[in-house]
Amino acid sequence: MKPVLLRCLPLCLLLTACANPPAQTPPMADVPAQWQAGPQPPRERLDAWWQDFADPQLASLLERARRNNPDLGAALARVEQARAQARVAAGNRWPTLQAGFEGNHERLLHGPGYSGIDTSRDDRRLEVFGLSLAASYEVDFWGGVAARAHSGVAT
Repeated sequence: MKPVLLRCLPLCLLLTACANPPAQTPPMADVPAQWQAGPQPPRERLDAWWQDFADPQLASLLERARRNNPDLGAALARVEQARAQARVAAGNRWPTLQAGFEGNHERLLHGPGYSGIDTSRDDRRLEVFGLSLAASYEVDFWGGVAARAHSGVAT
């Protein structure tokens, strides 16, 4: 009986690896009606609330604070960083193609060099050229590439 269980164990492990994780949804809270927001003012009205006071000193202070606010700049940089990470994570879903070209020109100072170099006493130049091409693609059997792309958007 034991050898049968040992033979079935790799098959069970392989089938377990094929299972997809359950989709995670964020929990939703029931919010009472009295906590719901009423009609919102227009967006441009919220962006310039201080202009209702008609105070040039307040306007100049707020403009200077907005220009010199390191927290605002850091927050914008974090948003751009998150967008770039999401693009990088989603980029693995497509095939990758790489091409390269190399060229090398040498001139021997004296002698013909060793026998593997194709030079003569009259022409001591050596030119070597190379071309490379590579293509790769990761097949997403178990959803790892999709999960990485999803996690890049979620962060």
